[in-house]
Amino acid sequence: MVALELQPDLEFAPFNQVLQQLLDPGSLLAGNRSGLNVILLRSGDLAGAAPAEIAAALGGTAARTLVLVCPGNGAAEFAADLQARLSSSGNVEMPDLTLLAALYQVDAMFDPEADAAASLPYTPAGYAALATVIARYVAKLRRRPFKVIAVDCDNTLWSGVCGESGPLGVVIDAPRHAFQQFLIDRRAEGFLLCLVSKNVPEDVEAVFRENPDMLIPREAFILAAVNWDAKSASLRSLATKLGFGLDSFLFLDDNPAEIAEVAANAPAALAICLPENPRELPGFLDHLWVLDRGTLTADDAKRADFYQHETSREELRARTSSFTEFLEGLQLEMEV
Repeated sequence: MVALELQPDLEFAPFNQVLQQLLDPGSLLAGNRSGLNVILLRSGDLAGAAPAEIAAALGGTAARTLVLVCPGNGAAEFAADLQARLSSSGNVEMPDLTLLAALYQVDAMFDPEADAAASLPYTPAGYAALATVIARYVAKLRRRPFKVIAVDCDNTLWSGVCGESGPLGVVIDAPRHAFQQFLIDRRAEGFLLCLVSKNVPEDVEAVFRENPDMLIPREAFILAAVNWDAKSASLRSLATKLGFGLDSFLFLDDNPAEIAEVAANAPAALAICLPENPRELPGFLDHLWVLDRGTLTADDAKRADFYQHETSREELRARTSSFTEFLEGLQLEMEV
């Protein structure tokens, strides 16, 4: 929590009293009106309580609540049943149990001896993994969300330098393919994508247009700053065009010198250096906490397209000399 600049005031409810605490109007969970309730469930500890009972009891909680179904026999089935029953509950969230196993691969999760002696079913590493899931969720709640993901091109979107190798000479290997899919997924969540690259614009455009291995289309990026300016200056220019503060920008680049330049001259933006070894890129992206978002809405899914259309209209307005020409360029169709 120190790294996240958080100083939580922690209180612990009685051990193995989850259902009782949820049903008691005078309990610690019920009295928490403005904080976060964290409930760790292990199906074998619930004395036969079914997911339906737990879900019904959770419906009465006033505070935002994180429910984590802990690993164990029958955990997957219990979690799936409970998740389905909580799908309409706005203030209760459940991290995916399979995501826990995928992100934090603990060699020895269970400690049978400690479980038998003191009901401590997990190893220290197992508890660390569970605590990390909780910390990641808390960080998501407290962090101001980013709006824009700005990315470099050479050795970031693809392997190689397009100005030297040409559009067909750069390589979209498996890690870069995963990175491009990651950006496509983030755009679908409502993030805006921008290109920030020291390059000749025509060379960059040619890669998108001619390289058949490119997964992400050029149209996915709302704006591009492809020039020889400092990347901090390019980010400020993009922020002005979009009407956002620099603190809305996450900048991803493979070059530590470029990251340092942005950190020094545009410190409001968050600049993160991608791993030197491309094979580490997919795992790195899985742990990029700063892009965690809550429940997606229909408006989130449409946000990138909305800004894309707004930007296209503004560019058309700048190119036209009259309002009539602007309206003609919009190619509007009306039906009565």
